[in-house]
Amino acid sequence: MKTIEMFQRKASYVPALGLVLLGVVLAAGCSFPVVQTGFLTRYQPATRLKGYNIELMRSQRFEGPSTPSVIAIRVVHWLNPIRPESRDLVDLTEQSLQDNLYRGLLLTHPSPTIVTKEEDLDLYLRRRERVLQLEAAVTEIETGVGWLRYFIGFYAGAAEAQMEFRLRDAKTDRLLATFATRRVHAGDSNMGLNFKSWSNRHCLEELTQQAAFDAARLIRDILKANDPTQTLRPPRTLDELLWRKFQNWRKQRAEKRP
Repeated sequence: MKTIEMFQRKASYVPALGLVLLGVVLAAGCSFPVVQTGFLTRYQPATRLKGYNIELMRSQRFEGPSTPSVIAIRVVHWLNPIRPESRDLVDLTEQSLQDNLYRGLLLTHPSPTIVTKEEDLDLYLRRRERVLQLEAAVTEIETGVGWLRYFIGFYAGAAEAQMEFRLRDAKTDRLLATFATRRVHAGDSNMGLNFKSWSNRHCLEELTQQAAFDAARLIRDILKANDPTQTLRPPRTLDELLWRKFQNWRKQRAEKRP
C-alpha cells in the first residue's frame, strides 16, 4: 500500500517537471547571444535592440540626408568549411542573405535610392553624392538535426546561424555602424504537417530572411536618427511594409486613370 502511495506521489511530480523542462528549452531557444568571431573589430559594449532582435555594437553620429543615393550590398565569405557539402550549404546561405538584403533594402529605401549588388562602385562614386556599402557575413552555422525538428520540436535539433554587418561610407571608408544577430529556427513542423522542417536549407533560408529584413529596417532608422530633418519612426513589420507598398501602387494607379 505504501509502495502504491509513493508511486502516485512521484507520478504527480511528472507534469510539473515536464513544464519546467519545457520552459527551460523555450527560454534557451528565445535568447540568442552573439559570440565573438573576429569579423567585427569590437563586440562590447553591445546594445540589444528589442524591435529588431539585433545587437548594435557601434553607431557613429553623423549628419546627412536620410535618403542615400546608393546602397551597395557586399557579402564577405568568412566561413571556410572543409567538407564540400558544408561549403555548398554555406554558399546557399550567403546567397540567401544577399538576396533578402536586396529585397529588404528595396522595401525600406524606395526610389530615388539605388540598391545594388555590384562590387565595382567607381561609376556610382563619381556620379552619386552619398554611397553607402553594407558588408554582411555569415560567421557561424549550426545545421541542427532534421528528424528532431520534425518529431520533437520545441527547438530540439534547431538550426542556428550568426550574421554580422558593417555599414560604411563608400567614399570616405568611414565605419558608420556595426551590428550582429544570432538566429535560431525550430523548423515549425506544425505537428508533422510541414515536411520542410527536415531541410537544413529551408531553416537557414528562413533565418536569413528574418535577419535581412530586420537589418534593412535598422539601417533605415539609423539614417533617419542622424538626419536633423527627420524623426525616428517605430520599426515596421514586413507585412506593414508590403501593405504600404501596395497602397502606394493602388494610389498611383488611380491617379493615372482618366
